[in-house]
Amino acid sequence: MKKLKKNCRVLIADGAKALIFENTGDASQPHLELLQSFDSPNPPSRELGEARGGRVYSSAGTNRSAMEVTDFHEMAEEAFIRELAQMLEAERAKGAFTSLIIAAPPKALSHWRAHQTDKLEAITIAQIAKDYTKNPSSELVALLVKELERE
Repeated sequence: MKKLKKNCRVLIADGAKALIFENTGDASQPHLELLQSFDSPNPPSRELGEARGGRVYSSAGTNRSAMEVTDFHEMAEEAFIRELAQMLEAERAKGAFTSLIIAAPPKALSHWRAHQTDKLEAITIAQIAKDYTKNPSSELVALLVKELERE
């Protein structure tokens, strides 16, 4: 069973909001203290602009194929998660923390996995594929402990 260690950093994120907590308690009585909060203004794709999918024409014959439409909203979410990974890596390098728990929806978690460093991955205790950004911080300890007990 995994535990919420003392001084463990907890990242609660989605594609537009992130909360970074530190466990100031111990493993038996965790207490999360909010260190930082980030909001990324990420409007829907329709407000960010539109890039129609292009066409590719075959060099021989009359065949043609459609290309996928650019999703600017998705690109903004990935950039936000990438910036979080870079910031946490810089803090880890300074010795600010030695363990990490991440809770994010599956899509944000996949962006995180693509941009985390090997050293961040090595100190990660758990990656929880759930969106807790809308939960009150008073409920987070119980939710995290419950998820860690399952693993």
